[in-house]
Amino acid sequence: MNKKYLFIPLLLITMLSSCDNDGVTNNEIDKLEDAIEKWQANKVMDYSFVFQEQCYCANFGKVEIVVLADSIFALKNPETGENFTIETNKGVENLIEVYPDLFVNLDQLFEKLKEATLIADEMEGSYDGQIGYPKLVSIDYYKDAIDDEVTYVISNYRVLSLTKN
Repeated sequence: MNKKYLFIPLLLITMLSSCDNDGVTNNEIDKLEDAIEKWQANKVMDYSFVFQEQCYCANFGKVEIVVLADSIFALKNPETGENFTIETNKGVENLIEVYPDLFVNLDQLFEKLKEATLIADEMEGSYDGQIGYPKLVSIDYYKDAIDDEVTYVISNYRVLSLTKN
């Protein structure tokens, strides 16, 4: 076998093993697990919150997500309170109808965060001290890459009813 064909895999293995990738710290994982426990203990089925995803991707800025019976019911403009709409080739449509799976409720966001702890290089979050919902979570999936980071900002959480699951 030609030696140059052995060199390439060895070079790749050396490069990958030399990367400083310790992953998400145990402290961050513990904070997330504690927040999930609080959320599950205090969870209500009907709530709303303002969600903003900051990343190098297509996003819609701040969106109020209304959750009823644990499902996303509406996406609203947090400044006007009106349904969030976008212009399509069919005219003006509700954002939720055009992109029904683009936004998440808080349970789904927690699932995304748990997945991130398994694959991200870095993650840092702050969570509500009583209810546990995420307030601000920054994720860097690949420390040495550019434009792969994402930050989730949650504000204005409010309970819409007292129905607990």
